[in-house]
Amino acid sequence: MGKGECQMDKGANEKLDPDKISELYDKIVKETAPRRIPKKFEIAARKKMSDFFCVKLTEKQVSNVPKKFDMVSPDGNIVGEAKYYRKTKGGESGKDSIFAEYIRLLEKTPAEKKFMVFGGERKILEKWFKKHKHLFEDNLAFYFYDMDTDKLEELK
Repeated sequence: MGKGECQMDKGANEKLDPDKISELYDKIVKETAPRRIPKKFEIAARKKMSDFFCVKLTEKQVSNVPKKFDMVSPDGNIVGEAKYYRKTKGGESGKDSIFAEYIRLLEKTPAEKKFMVFGGERKILEKWFKKHKHLFEDNLAFYFYDMDTDKLEELK
């Protein structure tokens, strides 16, 4: 092989069938779309909560807590986390420990206002919230945000 030449895989010069390309594209979109929803939710929730608190919230670390929180006010007095959950084939197992981990980290911040905003499967959150709400600090608020309707609701 001479300088500037490349070796191509066998069959690389063959033309791809447009139907096959479309099928592959649809498969990729279908498989990756669910993974993009939590990030989309985080961005939408950050905007909604920024409007709610009348301050721009950004992603950053607070104090010495080893976590980059999803929503933090410039002065660090408001700190929040966004979580989007959907049912999985395995059910709801593991949700309790995930919720607890983020809440524990939020409670370790010196912020005056701390919150979690949830999206997705509301029943998962409601079931968990009813069972554990008595364990949390008074300055920790919980919200449910529906991206489709742009409705924010505080859970009590």
